[in-house]
Amino acid sequence: MPVDGETRQLDTELMAMAKTIVTGLDATIRRPPKGALCCGSLRNALPRLDVTNDGTGDFHVVKTIGSGGMGYVSLARQHALERDVALKMVNPDETDPALDERLVSEGVVTGQLEHPNIVPVHMLGNNGAGRPVIVMKHVEGVPWSRLGELERGDADGDTVADEQRRHLEIFVQVCNAVSYSHAQGYVHRDIKPDNVMIGPFGEVYLLDWGIATRVGSPAFPEHAEDVVPMPMGTPTYLAPEMVQTDGIIDERTDVYLLGATLHRILTGRRRHEGSNLYEILASALASDPHDYGGEIPEELAAICNRATARSPEHRFQSVVELRDAITGYLRHKASLDLTAAAEELLAAFEAPRDSMDAAEHRAQFAECRFAFRHALREWPGNPRAREGLRRSLERMIAIDLDHGHLDAAESLLVELGSPSSELEGRLALAREARAAEEARIHALHELAFQEDPEVAGADRGMLALALALVAVGALVSWLMGWSPRDVHTRALLMMPPIILVLAGIVYRWRATMLSNQASRRLVAIVAITTLALTIHRGIGFFARPDFRFQLIGDLLVLATGGACLAVFAYRRVLLSSAVWTTGAIALAIYPGEPLHVFGPCSVLGIAILAHAWWRRRQASSSSAPRAPSDDISHEPPRQ
Repeated sequence: MPVDGETRQLDTELMAMAKTIVTGLDATIRRPPKGALCCGSLRNALPRLDVTNDGTGDFHVVKTIGSGGMGYVSLARQHALERDVALKMVNPDETDPALDERLVSEGVVTGQLEHPNIVPVHMLGNNGAGRPVIVMKHVEGVPWSRLGELERGDADGDTVADEQRRHLEIFVQVCNAVSYSHAQGYVHRDIKPDNVMIGPFGEVYLLDWGIATRVGSPAFPEHAEDVVPMPMGTPTYLAPEMVQTDGIIDERTDVYLLGATLHRILTGRRRHEGSNLYEILASALASDPHDYGGEIPEELAAICNRATARSPEHRFQSVVELRDAITGYLRHKASLDLTAAAEELLAAFEAPRDSMDAAEHRAQFAECRFAFRHALREWPGNPRAREGLRRSLERMIAIDLDHGHLDAAESLLVELGSPSSELEGRLALAREARAAEEARIHALHELAFQEDPEVAGADRGMLALALALVAVGALVSWLMGWSPRDVHTRALLMMPPIILVLAGIVYRWRATMLSNQASRRLVAIVAITTLALTIHRGIGFFARPDFRFQLIGDLLVLATGGACLAVFAYRRVLLSSAVWTTGAIALAIYPGEPLHVFGPCSVLGIAILAHAWWRRRQASSSSAPRAPSDDISHEPPRQ
């Protein structure tokens, strides 16, 4: 930032410059060429050209096709080659030799620049009166400034986009010409739409190299302290170094002028505006970034502001860099068009609609994501497409969270990467709620498993069948007299085989028969009933009661165990309990042999129990029980 004294000095210099400039705002300021690119002796040595107005000379002047403050261009017919050419000469009224030197300098520079976008110079000579003449290719067409500004207001978007592309393609060709001139060591210094000619077949020519200078030349050569400096160039396009007395003209000066030209073509306004020349020169010196708003695409606006940065170090360092940025933008244009369409879809997707369900939201999201992804395939660095895709993902994640679809939201989170803090907070709450719900569901599954009587049903069927066979065998051995004759001893000796079979089966299939609470409870009821029956018969062995009462007690013990099994597991076992209870009552009133009642009742009850468990075993063989799983599904999979 300059100090106050330097600011006042610059302000004084700008004010003095503004007072000395007499050209229009868009006219080129041409200072007399001190230290010209070519010496005056060359002007005197130019060959004479036969230029006439009556058709007698080799160059027949047909008409004037352009004129400026100090020179004019005529259309002429060159008879020797039977072609039309353009003749550029100094106005006859201008007698300053410096103007002739400037025109000769322009002819020499332009003649050295052989490029498709620079008008070829055929000859450099004098018109017979000692005044220089440049013979150039006759270029038909219109100045770029008259080609037609971008339609605004009434034009539709497609028209504006097509016009913009057309102008940018012209701009790229102008960049090619300027880049070539830099390679040859020359800076144009006066690039603007008026100096670009567009031919009828799309030809693009950069004209008027009259104030071109060598790369690295001072902006004000041989500046004297007592002489007011006068800048060269067009005021509304000037780069800051072009109005600074210590400024240096190099490639980046033309970069600035190209940026100012691009600004004019895109906006229809001058880069430097003001009510007088002082304000325009002050604007050129400041070169503040322009706020384009939504007037032109963001990427293009950034290119314009970088090209017209105040400091040359902050600009594109070469015209090639600027050209590549524009060609890159043209390549990106398809991606930007897709992005614009996707943004319309995104606006509809983000609009609140309570009546839409999750499937309709997901369909809208799929359209948005497809469009933004397609735009990013065209241009991976498209910031608008990346931002649109991010907003689409965050919107869909929020909707999934609203509908409780945390799994779907987290699958999109992988693609999103880093969510906003608000969305991250919602995801954390949803994860906590899901964890609590999973714990609750798992607890319910565990409870259901623990209380499921079907678990190990097949193994318990084997236990019941084995007990029935052992009981029947023991009863048969009793009836056949294969056991001691003492009835109490016989009754007690029947229990060890039953206990051994029960213990062996439970031990063999302990992994399944003891796998849940219900199974353990059933095994415990059977074990307790067997133990109670054993104790009861042991007491009878020592107390020696009437054997009828011993058998009545056995049946009541079996009936009690069966009732417990019916309550906790199988209601059909209640029938066994009823048989054993009925047998106990029958024994109490039946005066005959007690075994005639006990035998059938005990066998029938055990057979009913075995049949019930065997049917459970058959049912369990087709659908094996399973332990509770942690793999809990909360929602159907997303498409």
